[in-house]
Amino acid sequence: MKNIQFGKSLIGDFEESTWTFKMPKDFKVSAGKFAIVPEKEFKALLEQKD
Repeated sequence: MKNIQFGKSLIGDFEESTWTFKMPKDFKVSAGKFAIVPEKEFKALLEQKD
């Protein structure tokens, strides 16, 4: 899980099916499918893994 990035949700456009995030300065961009979950839920998943 070394490629996990956190951003802040800014704008969602339901008509265009787009979602815009504000990312930190050192973010990386890549193509593909992503699992987007709230940070709180992500941390809960990590705790369940142990």
